Amino acid sequence: MLARENQHALCIAARKFRNLHVFGCWWFLNNPSIIEEMTRMLLESGWLAEKDDAFVLTGPMGAGNPGNLGPCALIDIDGVRVMVVSHKVQALDQAILRHVGVEPSACPILVLKSSVHFRADFGPIAERIIVGIAPGPVVADPAILNFRYVRPDVRRRPRIG
Repeated sequence: MLARENQHALCIAARKFRNLHVFGCWWFLNNPSIIEEMTRMLLESGWLAEKDDAFVLTGPMGAGNPGNLGPCALIDIDGVRVMVVSHKVQALDQAILRHVGVEPSACPILVLKSSVHFRADFGPIAERIIVGIAPGPVVADPAILNFRYVRPDVRRRPRIG
């Protein structure tokens, strides 16, 4: 989850660059103040799509398996398309975005909230991957972990390219 100041910075960037499309999984909606904030945001935005059904994953990590985001919507906030879902799900498959009518390969810039699972299906359509670092239980750079019993020849970072 991005910190409030980082969410604000992302929104400013998305408004400045109209070809930036932000997608994320809003699984933390059990907090009353966040429910109120998200409801206000949804009411002030434009609805583009709404779904509440299962679909089939198509990417290498889940091909053929069912996907279910729970009730979800694609909304427009001042020209920025945001996908809001109710089930906690990794952004590991392009079918997740296609479920609400977004073709990922047609997005000039695509932002996913995911640590690493996105790479298998989204990597082939990406010209470049920029990893953003946010606080949370998963680190973006495993090399910062204090490994004590790892051989020197073992990679501590993903391969680039």
